Amino acid sequence: MLNQIAPMPETLSDAKIIELKRTLVDGARLELSDSFIAGLRLRLGPRKATWTVSHRTQTGTRVRHHLGNWPDLSVIGARSAAETYLKRMADTHDGSPTTVLQLIAAYANDRATSLKRGRETVRAIRRFLRPIGDAKVASLSSQDIMDCGTFSARLGPAAANRSLSYVRTMFNWAIAQDLCRRNPTTGVNWPAQEAPVREPLSPMEVVEIWDACAIVPPSYGQIVRLMILTLAREAEILGMTTDEVTLASTDNMSLWTIPARRSRTGTTQSIPLTPPASAILARLIAQGSYTELVFRTRKGRRLGGTSSRKAALDAWIEISRISAPSFDWKLGDIRHTFEYVMQYEEGLTRREINLCLDRKAPPKSQHDSPVSDLDTRGHVLETWWSLLEGWLIEYSTLPEWRARSSGEK
Repeated sequence: MLNQIAPMPETLSDAKIIELKRTLVDGARLELSDSFIAGLRLRLGPRKATWTVSHRTQTGTRVRHHLGNWPDLSVIGARSAAETYLKRMADTHDGSPTTVLQLIAAYANDRATSLKRGRETVRAIRRFLRPIGDAKVASLSSQDIMDCGTFSARLGPAAANRSLSYVRTMFNWAIAQDLCRRNPTTGVNWPAQEAPVREPLSPMEVVEIWDACAIVPPSYGQIVRLMILTLAREAEILGMTTDEVTLASTDNMSLWTIPARRSRTGTTQSIPLTPPASAILARLIAQGSYTELVFRTRKGRRLGGTSSRKAALDAWIEISRISAPSFDWKLGDIRHTFEYVMQYEEGLTRREINLCLDRKAPPKSQHDSPVSDLDTRGHVLETWWSLLEGWLIEYSTLPEWRARSSGEK
């Protein structure tokens, strides 16, 4: 059905919007103009109502700015937001030059607030453009952006490339808002070449890591083994406390509950513990109760500086490796290997994999199991441990593996 546009501005109120919303038929949309603020409109649909405000730029083009959704933003709130925006646009076009930092601030207030990761995006833009923060937007050139990219690439290729894409989007927004005439990022290539996607670990490499964990200092070896068994991140394991772990009897399921403040997704995560994970945590908790941290220093503080312990683990793997050369791996490869094996070899759904990796899981489909998420996660982790156990048994029967374990290599 065609959209209906109100012929004349009228005095809007929340009660009137509710009444008009009830009269809409399926598929119809109604656009209302407010008589108090020129340019303030509400696009009303059966499922969604959106506030916008429009104004003319110096070039004569009309720009429409998104304010928010009703009823989250009431009529009074929409009028206040529209007045603030129109005043800011009027102050911006007073003839004074705008600096890069002022442009970033305007983008953060007007556009980034509606982005899912707006705060992180603005932080990346500010970090990328820091060398030219006081420069005038009108005088920027492509060479200035390239110099910023060269400096940013030293901190990380992937971060520099992502930041450049955020900067390009910001300047496109600025052109639409008549804050600048041209986009200085046009024609600028990516600052750095990113490394190719890492290959998953082979079963033999996973077993070598597992065996080396028994040789390095026990605390770090147990951390890595728990990362393999639970698929949790290193920071989550280092912050584990005794009250988060529930060790049940043999008939029940042991659980590790990560609170929302420490979870990557900001939600409470319950991880079922397989028998070897329960055994590791039971030994650690029984060793001392003077602090709530499971992994701690001699003074009872949280462990830190694990990079040196990772280097010691790599050294032991290289010394005891059956075939040369030694392999390069990162702790994140454990989760990557799980994802690859469970998806392409075990045929698990994306939802089941995301549940174990603490990612945002898609809604359940007709192909997913009807059991709860906790039971699904427990079943997947048990399957993962069965694979690990099979790899351990398989490679422990090799003659060269037995020779290495007995020190005859």
